[in-house]
Amino acid sequence: MNDISTRECFGCGRLMKRAHRVFKKESYCGTCYAREFKRKPCPQCGEMARLPERHPNAICSSCEKRKPCVRCGKEGYRLGLMSEYGPVCMACARYFAEEKACSRCGSVSRHLSRVQRLGFDEPVCPRCARADHACCQACGRSRRLQDAPNGQKLCSRCLALGAIPCSKCGAPMPAGLGNTCNNCHWLQIFEQRLHFNQGVLHPPVQELYQAFSRWLLGHCGAHRASRLLARYLVFFESIEQLNINESISYQQLVKQFGAEMLRRHRLAVRWLIDSHGWVEDGNSRLEDSEVRGIERLLLGVSEPLANRLLVGYYQYLSTKHQQGGLSLRSVRLALTPAKKLLGQSLKAGRSIPDQQDLCAYISQYPGQKAAVHGFITYLNRDQHAALDVRQIHQKKHKSQVKAELEKRLTELVQMSRTDKAFQNMWASTALAYFHGLSNFSIRQQIEKKGLEDDGDGLTFRHEGLIYWIPKCSIKL
Repeated sequence: MNDISTRECFGCGRLMKRAHRVFKKESYCGTCYAREFKRKPCPQCGEMARLPERHPNAICSSCEKRKPCVRCGKEGYRLGLMSEYGPVCMACARYFAEEKACSRCGSVSRHLSRVQRLGFDEPVCPRCARADHACCQACGRSRRLQDAPNGQKLCSRCLALGAIPCSKCGAPMPAGLGNTCNNCHWLQIFEQRLHFNQGVLHPPVQELYQAFSRWLLGHCGAHRASRLLARYLVFFESIEQLNINESISYQQLVKQFGAEMLRRHRLAVRWLIDSHGWVEDGNSRLEDSEVRGIERLLLGVSEPLANRLLVGYYQYLSTKHQQGGLSLRSVRLALTPAKKLLGQSLKAGRSIPDQQDLCAYISQYPGQKAAVHGFITYLNRDQHAALDVRQIHQKKHKSQVKAELEKRLTELVQMSRTDKAFQNMWASTALAYFHGLSNFSIRQQIEKKGLEDDGDGLTFRHEGLIYWIPKCSIKL
């Protein structure tokens, strides 16, 4: 590789310390420049200039510098940099600089500068350069602050000028804000964005959007309204799909957009209700939500037989809904566990769930026993599946009780008590765990008759039978 202090001539390949001319990243020595660049009129301005023969559409350097900034498109600016992409203005030149590490915090940035007032001789990032800046307590702008006589931290303009009248509304405002107050500033932005957004819509909907925007301005202020205009523009673009020559109804909006979109654009819906005198129909909105939820449930089952089972179960539920036996919400709630159970069986490689899939599902979702019962009945009737939920529930219930008793025994063993109440508590828990004697009469008999100590454990007599339980590890 060539040394970084030398360049290779694009014309002859000779190494040179300094190029005589660089054109579009092509470096030329003095000899090749005289041979390659000939004097001829510039195709753009007509002035005579030395232009390369190999680039017939090349223009002179003055015309190149007069092009709009390649980053911001500004014209008539002070040139800051001639990049490989074209001219760059002074404001955008920093974005084409090489990234370097800040000498103070080490963060990488393109916007390094030396701040002599802070004693930084090496370039630092913008955050370190503004280490002595904070928010002015009057105007709220981030600036260098000074101590005011009243103890506040103010910027130089607020400290020197105090409150000045706004150039537009005349209301007093902190001098640090500039020429206009915050409200007038955001009101100007609101008008600009409204004017820009209106060009997207056709005249009838454009009037609706403008009326809503004025209502929004009065409802939530210029600052928030200017930030919400773009969000609600999407809603009014969708309204163009409706036939606005006819009267728009709330039911049409629900059918066209769905309850979810109406919730996202609540302010626009509220304005339409107030301006058209509608009565908000909560039933139609809830019905639409349920219908869309059912449609999502019916999708996503790719296996043909499993999909046919889910659709068949939906048709069965839909018939009951049409007869008035079920609500749409009940239909959706019944389809949810059915789809999950089918997903469980598909993971095991089966299209139709069997008892093993049902056991796994109930173990994972123990509270869904009642919800999945309807689908199990449907499978047993139409597919002869012979599935049973009750047995699973009983086994699950017994194992849960056993686990709770075991946990209780462990807690009792760790207690350092030896009184009679503790002995009765240990005995009733142990009899329930080892022998299944857990009713209230057993506890009463333990308190009245007590237990017999045989040396190795405790015995309890009940209905002619003798039950033995171990002692606690602590001597009773």
